[in-house]
Amino acid sequence: MVVLTIVPLIFAVILNSGSVKFPAFFKSLFFIPALTSTIVVGSVFRLAFGTLETAPANRLLALFGQPAKDWLMFSDTGNFVLILLTLWRWMGVNIIYYISGLQAIPQELYEAAEIDGANSLQKFFHISLPGIKPVLIYVITITVLGGFAMFTESVALWAQNNPGGVGRTIVGYMYMMGFYKNNMGMASAVGLVLLGLVLAVNLIQLIAMGFFKKED
Repeated sequence: MVVLTIVPLIFAVILNSGSVKFPAFFKSLFFIPALTSTIVVGSVFRLAFGTLETAPANRLLALFGQPAKDWLMFSDTGNFVLILLTLWRWMGVNIIYYISGLQAIPQELYEAAEIDGANSLQKFFHISLPGIKPVLIYVITITVLGGFAMFTESVALWAQNNPGGVGRTIVGYMYMMGFYKNNMGMASAVGLVLLGLVLAVNLIQLIAMGFFKKED
């Protein structure tokens, strides 16, 4: 959640600053991964972070004198691969959200800040960040909900053969209990807990957006 919230915001600010040539090209470049098949992407990542010494990730380690790793077998490296896949796939969507919020901020505010001697960081924290607060809350919400709903990415990397539960998500655990272990009672309990978590997140979003505030 932290990575998918902060990293796209940094790229969005850079692309919206006007200092990057061909911004439309880079927007499309970041957004293309969201249009690709999760299974195909997962297969590519599974091969790139494979167990063989000839796998691209292990070749990169060899350049720095490090031994080959069995990336998907351990929690630290396996979760790193899962986060990297998720970041690569969904970062472009959040960038588009942020850019739409940044472009809605009146340019007069930035011009007035420049006249007052504000630097780039001051303009970001005092103009850009407050100006995109609704978009920021929305991005955080859909990122959290996307994390709760994550299933295909984990299946694409491990195919339900998660060693020691590495990379297993809530939905993946629910699916395993219901269809692999025929424990529908446990699967139903997990589903109810997931429903409660999702409702809690949505309630927090509504409160943060001021949905329950009474109009004067």
